[in-house]
Amino acid sequence: MIDLHTHTVASDGKCTAEELAARAAAAGVTTLGLTDHDTVAGCAATAVACANRGLEFIAGIEITAVMGERDVHVLGYFFDLESMPLLGFLAVQRERRVERVREMFQQLARHGRVLLPDGDQKRRRRVQVGLARSALVARPRGAVLRFGVGSAREQ
Repeated sequence: MIDLHTHTVASDGKCTAEELAARAAAAGVTTLGLTDHDTVAGCAATAVACANRGLEFIAGIEITAVMGERDVHVLGYFFDLESMPLLGFLAVQRERRVERVREMFQQLARHGRVLLPDGDQKRRRRVQVGLARSALVARPRGAVLRFGVGSAREQ
């Protein structure tokens, strides 16, 4: 079995590289592709974890683009993981993601929902900031948040 679209904690996944490879092997996967959002930070560790379990590893990425009012996710494989132009582009992508989340939090704050102190730099370096992870942090007890590009509202 082949799974070419997975994520680790380097973006919005729940598993470390080791956990992902273990779960894939247990499920009968023989070829595992890693496509973290806007980062290749999990590729080296996942390659090692896959090799340790006899799995073929394919490095990949899921690049987020905005087209009008919609997010578009583009999967890429078989590229140079150390490409300086790519790494520079991904750094800009991550900063844009942080800015989008900051704007979302500001909108919520204008509606009386103060969520987190701004600029938690240590945490930002450890995890990929995104709408799904932010929703988990931001959701007040009992509230349901709906997200659109650049907006959030409580229902």
